[in-house]
Amino acid sequence: MGQRNKLMTLIAMYLFSTTALADTYNEICQTAHPWENPEFSEVVKIREKKINDFSQNILVVKKADEIMSKLMSAKSPIIFDWLQKRNFKEKSEEQIVLEWRSYYAQMLVLNSYPQKDKKINNLIENLVDSLYGKIMNQSQQARLNNLFSQAKKMALVTIKEMNLPKIQKKEILDRVQKIKLFWPRPFVKANISSALDVVSWSVAYDPIPNRINMGLEALRYPNEQSLFAVFAHEIGHSFDPCRYGAFFTNTNPFMNVIECLRGPKSVGAKLRDDSKLESFLETKKISLGLYQSLKANTNCNKHEYPPIGTQSDQINESFADWFSAEVLAQNLKGLDKQWSKKLAQNMVRSDLCEQKNLVEGTSYPRSQDRLQKIYLAHPLLLSHLISQNGQALKIGLGKEKAFYCELSP
Repeated sequence: MGQRNKLMTLIAMYLFSTTALADTYNEICQTAHPWENPEFSEVVKIREKKINDFSQNILVVKKADEIMSKLMSAKSPIIFDWLQKRNFKEKSEEQIVLEWRSYYAQMLVLNSYPQKDKKINNLIENLVDSLYGKIMNQSQQARLNNLFSQAKKMALVTIKEMNLPKIQKKEILDRVQKIKLFWPRPFVKANISSALDVVSWSVAYDPIPNRINMGLEALRYPNEQSLFAVFAHEIGHSFDPCRYGAFFTNTNPFMNVIECLRGPKSVGAKLRDDSKLESFLETKKISLGLYQSLKANTNCNKHEYPPIGTQSDQINESFADWFSAEVLAQNLKGLDKQWSKKLAQNMVRSDLCEQKNLVEGTSYPRSQDRLQKIYLAHPLLLSHLISQNGQALKIGLGKEKAFYCELSP
């Protein structure tokens, strides 16, 4: 059996059977295309070098050394905590100073823009602009813009085809139609407070301006099908359960999907843990306004709450994956045959094969569950895999199909 047929057989064995899920997932990911673009390692090298050069600039070095000297003289717990966490016992004083300069440059300079020093601001702006100019050049931007345009077009078709009330459908279509990509260049005009965030961005929906922020990490995805799916995922965030409560006035028409995604037959999206919410208000860790917002929008996660280690709501990421699967399936119907053929050639969301140790309380379900229980559970995606391989998929298959959350079951 050829390599491709072997992959499709393994996928189908999962889709038709509920046994040995972890083993099947591992086999799929071992056989699938790489989960990361092999060329992305070069992007990482360029980014690390430019940030390192920034941290060694004489203006940054002077500021870093001054701050360290003042903290040491004052015997500040800040500097001693920093030293203790990094276990510098076996490092020379020179190595410690170099690491402090790097830490200072990233966390206290790049992470807080603009600075009071205009010359430092110029350095920050040049760093971001040069990274985007070298890595995210016009050719890359054109490629990503084209992929986004196709994903948005297919997302609009998908929503139009859905059995939704007329008023809700119009509201959703209006919001999705207005979504644009955002490229933070020139950085001086981007109105963003952290250059460190910008150079670490991937592809992320920003709800208030209703845009998708584009970062260097977008080049990490292994193939265009995965990127197409990621764009569809981010578009789904524009009307996920959290944003629906904030930006729409009518009843959410996806309640049955949301309930299904939370259930044991699907991905089991966890609820937000509000056990610390009252104490956070009482101790003024969150404002009254934020408290009221969280109480009104129980599906939302904010930077201030839940804290790290406390369970965030997983329904928004799960819903965005579900919508992405719907868009991929719509694409396979062949409305745009050229794109259907192109996007059918690679493993969907093979980036989810990356083995990640998720932080406790994360807003993301396990990558394994996202891939198996949402994307690869979609019946039309399954049908496509079978049509690609014919009789080969009938070998050793069980009778029970994977459960998929239908909008109108």
